[in-house]
Amino acid sequence: MVSSQLTPQLTGPQRMAFQAMLIASLATLIAGVYSPLLTLTQLWFFRSETSLAEAVQLLFDHDEWLLAGVITLFAIVVPIVKNLATLCLISRPLNVASQKQLELLSQLGKWSMLDVFIVAFMITATKLSSLAQAEVQYGLYLLLAAALSNIAISGLIDRQIRR
Repeated sequence: MVSSQLTPQLTGPQRMAFQAMLIASLATLIAGVYSPLLTLTQLWFFRSETSLAEAVQLLFDHDEWLLAGVITLFAIVVPIVKNLATLCLISRPLNVASQKQLELLSQLGKWSMLDVFIVAFMITATKLSSLAQAEVQYGLYLLLAAALSNIAISGLIDRQIRR
């Protein structure tokens, strides 16, 4: 067993930088969940904007429990839990156990938002294309930025503690 003294540690400035990046990523994710993702124009007159939170609520309202649950879990819950857990782990001195937990969180990140959300978005856009014109809004870019920043942060933390 490796002693915690041999475990690479994050320096104070590294820890603070990673904490700031994780908080920014979490804020971007939450903003993206409630920001407009899509604007639909039907018959040139009717426009409606939909956020991820509204879309999930509509799915639940229309008894699409499985799709709503999968999107909620992988597009909202997993990324938030991963961000908060990573923030908690790097906020204290690392040991062998916390390094293994960070590796597990890195693996969990592969199941988070980006894949499932893009598939759900493509399905929605395809179904609506014959009925309405769909325009992507800034909320989608916020979610994409949150997902990509989380992947980058996980890679940076992993690389730093493996030195």
